[in-house]
Amino acid sequence: MRERIDRYINEQYGVEAEFPWDRDDTSAVYRHRDNKKWFALIIAVLFVVFIVITCINIKEQATVDMETPSVGAMFKALLSNDQAMTIVIAIVLINTSIYITSNLVIYFFKYDFGTCDPRA
Repeated sequence: MRERIDRYINEQYGVEAEFPWDRDDTSAVYRHRDNKKWFALIIAVLFVVFIVITCINIKEQATVDMETPSVGAMFKALLSNDQAMTIVIAIVLINTSIYITSNLVIYFFKYDFGTCDPRA
């Protein structure tokens, strides 16, 4: 397939494939002879086409009928599990501290380190 595309472009437009990336010999670039602009970039076209076909045609079917827990049941299970609760509290505290620290850094560089007037 690739050779047919190369041959067709060479016959129609008189340009050869270039491979601009050192480690990738599957990505071909075709440039206009006069202005050297890319008019075709072939990067694993078959791969993309087959992935799309696969994603469209796969129909997942559930083989087990399970009851979906409610949000209240999930919180009840979390509150009854002290190890999971410790992890959740740690994650919340870490994310809160990162958020506060990043906003303080912005404040520092904008007002203390820079020349912005906070009253403006």
